[in-house]
Amino acid sequence: MKFSLLRKGHSDDLEQSGDNRMFEITNLARKSFAEGFNITVVPTGNSFTLSAHGTFTAADGRVLFVDGGGASRNFNPSGTFDRWSEVVVINVGATNNIVFDSAGANQTIVAGAWAHCFFDGADWH
Repeated sequence: MKFSLLRKGHSDDLEQSGDNRMFEITNLARKSFAEGFNITVVPTGNSFTLSAHGTFTAADGRVLFVDGGGASRNFNPSGTFDRWSEVVVINVGATNNIVFDSAGANQTIVAGAWAHCFFDGADWH
Protein backbone atom coordinates (compact mmCIF):
# COMPACT_ATOMS: atom_id res chain seq x y z
CA MET A 1 0.00 0.00 0.00
CA LYS A 2 1.26 3.48 -0.77
CA PHE A 3 0.93 6.42 1.60
CA SER A 4 1.11 10.18 1.23
CA LEU A 5 2.32 12.60 3.85
CA LEU A 6 0.75 16.03 3.85
CA ARG A 7 2.16 18.88 5.89
CA LYS A 8 -0.54 21.52 6.15
CA GLY A 9 0.56 24.61 4.28
CA HIS A 10 3.42 22.78 2.54
CA SER A 11 2.03 21.16 -0.61
CA ASP A 12 5.56 21.28 -2.05
CA ASP A 13 6.58 18.77 0.65
CA LEU A 14 4.16 16.11 -0.58
CA GLU A 15 6.00 12.80 -0.62
CA GLN A 16 4.85 9.29 -1.40
CA SER A 17 6.35 6.12 -0.16
CA GLY A 18 5.77 2.40 -0.50
CA ASP A 19 6.13 -0.12 2.31
CA ASN A 20 9.80 -0.65 1.47
CA ARG A 21 10.52 3.10 1.71
CA MET A 22 9.31 3.83 5.25
CA PHE A 23 12.64 5.58 5.89
CA GLU A 24 11.40 8.55 3.80
CA ILE A 25 8.17 8.77 5.79
CA THR A 26 10.08 8.62 9.07
CA ASN A 27 12.47 11.39 8.01
CA LEU A 28 9.65 13.68 6.83
CA ALA A 29 7.73 13.03 10.04
CA ARG A 30 10.79 13.92 12.14
CA LYS A 31 11.39 17.09 10.10
CA SER A 32 7.73 18.07 10.41
CA PHE A 33 7.69 17.48 14.16
CA ALA A 34 10.89 19.46 14.66
CA GLU A 35 9.42 22.39 12.70
CA GLY A 36 6.17 22.26 14.65
CA PHE A 37 3.92 21.06 11.80
CA ASN A 38 1.13 18.54 12.10
CA ILE A 39 1.22 15.75 9.56
CA THR A 40 -1.44 13.44 8.25
CA VAL A 41 -0.73 10.01 6.79
CA VAL A 42 -3.47 8.83 4.45
CA PRO A 43 -3.81 6.07 1.84
CA THR A 44 -3.07 7.30 -1.68
CA GLY A 45 -6.00 7.63 -4.09
CA ASN A 46 -6.30 8.45 -7.77
CA SER A 47 -5.08 11.06 -10.22
CA PHE A 48 -7.44 12.94 -12.51
CA THR A 49 -6.59 15.13 -15.50
CA LEU A 50 -9.85 16.78 -16.47
CA SER A 51 -10.86 17.84 -19.97
CA ALA A 52 -14.25 19.07 -18.69
CA HIS A 53 -15.90 19.35 -15.29
CA GLY A 54 -15.32 16.07 -13.41
CA THR A 55 -16.70 13.80 -10.71
CA PHE A 56 -15.35 11.27 -8.24
CA THR A 57 -16.93 8.39 -6.33
CA ALA A 58 -16.25 6.74 -2.98
CA ALA A 59 -14.28 4.04 -4.84
CA ASP A 60 -11.73 6.61 -6.07
CA GLY A 61 -9.92 6.73 -2.74
CA ARG A 62 -9.26 9.35 -0.08
CA VAL A 63 -6.49 11.37 -1.75
CA LEU A 64 -7.39 12.80 -5.14
CA PHE A 65 -4.72 14.47 -7.29
CA VAL A 66 -6.59 16.73 -9.74
CA ASP A 67 -5.28 18.67 -12.73
CA GLY A 68 -7.78 20.94 -14.46
CA GLY A 69 -6.15 20.28 -17.82
CA GLY A 70 -5.48 23.94 -18.64
CA ALA A 71 -8.72 25.42 -17.29
CA SER A 72 -10.55 25.96 -14.02
CA ARG A 73 -12.89 23.00 -13.45
CA ASN A 74 -15.63 21.83 -11.11
CA PHE A 75 -14.87 18.54 -9.34
CA ASN A 76 -17.98 17.07 -7.74
CA PRO A 77 -18.82 14.01 -5.64
CA SER A 78 -21.03 11.48 -7.41
CA GLY A 79 -22.92 8.52 -6.00
CA THR A 80 -23.32 7.37 -2.42
CA PHE A 81 -20.84 8.19 0.36
CA ASP A 82 -20.86 6.97 3.95
CA ARG A 83 -21.46 9.54 6.65
CA TRP A 84 -18.12 11.04 7.73
CA SER A 85 -16.41 10.08 4.47
CA GLU A 86 -13.41 12.30 3.89
CA VAL A 87 -11.19 13.16 0.95
CA VAL A 88 -8.12 15.28 0.39
CA VAL A 89 -8.28 17.05 -2.98
CA ILE A 90 -4.90 18.26 -4.23
CA ASN A 91 -4.82 20.68 -7.16
CA VAL A 92 -1.69 19.60 -9.03
CA GLY A 93 -2.36 22.00 -11.91
CA ALA A 94 0.04 24.84 -12.64
CA THR A 95 -2.33 27.80 -12.93
CA ASN A 96 -6.06 27.04 -12.70
CA ASN A 97 -8.53 26.46 -9.89
CA ILE A 98 -10.49 23.35 -8.94
CA VAL A 99 -13.93 24.01 -7.43
CA PHE A 100 -14.85 21.17 -5.06
CA ASP A 101 -18.60 20.33 -4.88
CA SER A 102 -19.71 23.30 -6.99
CA ALA A 103 -23.40 22.81 -6.11
CA GLY A 104 -22.82 22.48 -2.37
CA ALA A 105 -19.61 23.30 -0.48
CA ASN A 106 -18.37 25.34 -3.48
CA GLN A 107 -14.76 25.41 -2.26
CA THR A 108 -12.12 26.84 -4.59
CA ILE A 109 -8.74 25.10 -4.48
CA VAL A 110 -6.06 27.22 -6.15
CA ALA A 111 -3.17 25.72 -8.10
CA GLY A 112 -0.68 23.99 -5.80
CA ALA A 113 -3.06 23.94 -2.81
CA TRP A 114 -5.16 21.21 -1.23
CA ALA A 115 -8.37 20.87 0.78
CA HIS A 116 -9.46 18.32 3.36
CA CYS A 117 -13.19 17.73 2.85
CA PHE A 118 -15.70 15.58 4.71
CA PHE A 119 -19.30 14.44 4.24
CA ASP A 120 -21.65 14.72 7.24
CA GLY A 121 -24.30 12.44 5.74
CA ALA A 122 -26.11 15.28 3.95
CA ASP A 123 -23.52 17.84 2.81
CA TRP A 124 -19.82 18.13 1.98
CA HIS A 125 -17.71 20.53 4.01
